[in-house]
Amino acid sequence: MKKWDKWITLAPIALVLAFLPLVVGRINSKTYTENEPWLPANAVESDFFLYGKLFVLFFCCLFMIVLLVRMRFWRQIHEIPKYFLFLLGYGFLAIVSSLRAEHPFLSIRGMTGNMQGLFVILSYLVVFFYSFFWVKKTGNISILIKILGASIGILGVIGISQFFGFDLLSMGFVKEFLGGRKARVSHFIYLTLYHWNYVGSYVALLLPVTVAMIVYFHEAGKKRERTFWFVLFYLLIFCLFGSQSRTGTLAVLVSFCVGGVKYRNKVCQYKRTILCVLVSVLAILSFCNWYITGDIFGKWQQVRFSTKGSKKLSYIETKDNHVKIRYKKKNYSFVIEGSGENITLKKTPDRKWKAFSFEKKAFVDGEKTVYGYEMKYKKSVWRFTNQRGDGKYYYLNANGKWDLCIHAETALPSWMNEVASLRGFVWSRTIPLLKDYVLLGAGPDQFGFVFPHNDYVARYQYDLLTTYYKKPHNYYLQMGIETGCLSLVLMLAFFVIFLKRGFAAAKGKCHTQKEYFIRAILISVLGYLFAGMFNDSMVVTAPVFWCLLGLGAGGMGDRVRNTIS
Repeated sequence: MKKWDKWITLAPIALVLAFLPLVVGRINSKTYTENEPWLPANAVESDFFLYGKLFVLFFCCLFMIVLLVRMRFWRQIHEIPKYFLFLLGYGFLAIVSSLRAEHPFLSIRGMTGNMQGLFVILSYLVVFFYSFFWVKKTGNISILIKILGASIGILGVIGISQFFGFDLLSMGFVKEFLGGRKARVSHFIYLTLYHWNYVGSYVALLLPVTVAMIVYFHEAGKKRERTFWFVLFYLLIFCLFGSQSRTGTLAVLVSFCVGGVKYRNKVCQYKRTILCVLVSVLAILSFCNWYITGDIFGKWQQVRFSTKGSKKLSYIETKDNHVKIRYKKKNYSFVIEGSGENITLKKTPDRKWKAFSFEKKAFVDGEKTVYGYEMKYKKSVWRFTNQRGDGKYYYLNANGKWDLCIHAETALPSWMNEVASLRGFVWSRTIPLLKDYVLLGAGPDQFGFVFPHNDYVARYQYDLLTTYYKKPHNYYLQMGIETGCLSLVLMLAFFVIFLKRGFAAAKGKCHTQKEYFIRAILISVLGYLFAGMFNDSMVVTAPVFWCLLGLGAGGMGDRVRNTIS
C-alpha cells in the first residue's frame, strides 16, 4: 500500500487544483428566499457552475481530513508558523457570525447563486492546511504541475470555442450530458467559471505559474516541455483578452510589474525573449479586439465618472404616516386618507407638483386587494399604499412585492457611482454598513440581506431596479460585512505576513522545479488579492487560490527559517 501513498495523498490536491474548475452541470436547488422583497419569488433556481464544484470541494475536504489524521498531522503542529493563528481566528469568527446571522441556515449552507456559506469557508481552510502539510512531506510537485498543465489546456480549448461562437459546453452530447445549457454567442469567454471576471482571477492565478515553468524548462534544456508551457501561456492570454475582464488584465499587469522588479535579473537575462512575447501578446490583443469589432478597447473607454446622481429626484421614503419625496432639493410629502375604495390623496405643499401625476389604483396583496395611488414621474411608475392593515406606507417594487422605501447612507460622492461597472454604487452603500459589524459580521453569504436594496430611487437612477446584489464585488468588503471587520484585519495581516515572508525567502538562484513553482505562487497570490478589490470570493476560483496559498506557505518554509530570524 505504501507505494500508492504518494498518489493517494496527491489525489485531493490534484482534484481541487485541476479538476474542480472544470466541473459543470445543471442542478436545480431551493432558494429559501422566495419571500424576500428584494428578490424575485423563485422557490427553485437552476445552477450550472457552482453546485458541481461544491460537491467536489466537500468530497476533497473529507478526503483531506481523513488523510491528515492518517498522516498524524499533530506531530507536525510545531512546524506551523505562528501567523497561521490569524487564519484560525478568521475561521472562528466565521462560525460565530453564522450562528448569530438573521438567516443561520442560509449562512451555513450558502445562498443560491453564491454558495459562500460557512461550510465553504471552512473547506477553504481545510484545503489550505492540507496543502501546507502535503508539500512539506512530499516531492511529487512535478506530477501535480503536469496535471495542472493538462487542466489549463482543457480550459484553453473551451475558451477558444466560446470566443469563436461554437461553445463546447452547449454542443451535441456535451449539451445533453450537462443539462441542456443554452449557447452564448456574445464571444465572451467565461470558460467553466460562471462569469468572465472570474476568468480574469483564474488567469491572474495561473499565468505566473506558466511563466515560471517556461523559465525552468528552458534552463533545464527541455525544449518540448518549454514549448508546451508556452502554448499554455498563450492560451491563458487569449482567454484573458477574450473574457474582456478589465479586473483580470489589471491584476496580471500589477503582479507582473511586481514580479519584474523582484526578479529583474531574470528580466535582464531574457529581455529579448520578453520583448518578443510582449509583441505577440499585443498581437493577440489586437486580433481579439478586431474580431469582436472593437469591444475590448471600447470597454476600457467605458471607465468614466457619473453625473446620474445629480438627478432632480433625490430620494423617496415611506414613513409610518406619510411618503416623503426629495425633489429639486426641496421636501414634498403626501398622505392617503380613508379606507378601501374611498381613499383620497392629500399632498403638501399644495402646489409645485407638476413633475408628478397620481392615479388611484387597486393592487394585489397576497389573496386580497388593497387600494393605493400610482405616482408617475417621467417614464417611471411608483405605487404606494397604506391599506395593508398596519397603517404604514409601502412601495410595490419590480418583483411585485411590498417593501419600504429608504434613503441609504453613502460613503462616496455620487460621481463615483459608475466607477468599475457600477461597483462604486455598491461600495458607496456598503462601506457605511461596516460600523455595524466591527467584531462580528452578518454571517457568511448574508450580504444581500443587509445591503440597502430598498433605496429604490438610487437604483432607479442607475437602471438597477431589477438588479440584486448578493455580494459587494469586493473580497475585502465581503469579509468585513459577512464575518466582521476584525476577521478582515486578521486576514489582511495573514496575507501581508505571507507575502513578506515569501519575498524575503525568494532570494538567490532557483535550482528545482519546486522552487520555481513556489516563487510563482507568490506572484499568483499577489495578482489574486489585487483582483479581490473588484471580485468576490467564489467557489469557481477560490479553492484554487487557497490550494496554491497552502502550497506556497509550505514550500517556502525551509527557506524562510534560513532568511528570517
